Amino acid sequence: VMAGLSNAGIEKGDCSREPFRAVEAVGDPMIPAVAGICMGSTVPVTLAGGTQMTAVCALMRAIDPDFDFSDTAIATTIFVAEDSTSDINRIAEQIGDIDIYAVDPDFGSASHRGLHEYLNGSVKEGVGAGGAMLLALLHGIPVEMVRERIEELCNTILA
Repeated sequence: VMAGLSNAGIEKGDCSREPFRAVEAVGDPMIPAVAGICMGSTVPVTLAGGTQMTAVCALMRAIDPDFDFSDTAIATTIFVAEDSTSDINRIAEQIGDIDIYAVDPDFGSASHRGLHEYLNGSVKEGVGAGGAMLLALLHGIPVEMVRERIEELCNTILA
């Protein structure tokens, strides 16, 4: 991020009052869109993703320093939550009181070898998998069933 800001001619602190300038320089275009949806919501919102969702929350905080995160949470997988190269919990704490839910898909029990790559850190989810799994769990679908379906899809794709 710092290299991207530097390449854009932006130094640390330059965007403290212009958060959209920082997003324009190094952010994903979805960040302001999701921030706006979340800030305008009248129902609780769970953001599905990892550290990118902390960027959404950081923009929300920059837009409204008094934003109440009590109805905002982030759902991810343990692969993101336990990533030694990026501490999502620490990042979230710097922004506000944001609940982080980390789902364990139990890929250690998977028969598909590719899923084991998640366990050694070679692969991390980045498609809202934690949010999808949390939603499944909240609807009574066990994580084992989700994992088995993921394995079926892997086998179908690789067949």
